[in-house]
Amino acid sequence: MSDSFDDKHFHSSEAQIKKDMGPAIDHINTVSKYKIELMQDEIQKHRDSFTKLQLEQLKKATHNFNLSLNDQIKSIQFYKPISGDYNVSRNFSYASYDKYTNACVYITDFESNLGIAKADEF
Repeated sequence: MSDSFDDKHFHSSEAQIKKDMGPAIDHINTVSKYKIELMQDEIQKHRDSFTKLQLEQLKKATHNFNLSLNDQIKSIQFYKPISGDYNVSRNFSYASYDKYTNACVYITDFESNLGIAKADEF
């Protein structure tokens, strides 16, 4: 999300950036975080279907996805146009991407454990 925010506002005016911040953050808080909550609820409901390792991988993945979303919100809140301190936003984006990538690794490990992993899915 923050990468698309970066792409969309690479040369935007500060007024346009401020105008779009609220809707971008609302989308993360309502849509994206809601999906994570649904996944966590489903994992909890079916926890007896998973081994301890699988459950740990799923919990770590959803936790890291959630951390990534939090970083994206911070990135958008501190976003500055290229003429300003653009590195503030970019540094948050890198941290967010690392957490997202780590979550994807946990999901891939989980899928591999089940024999259903697909190469290059993430």
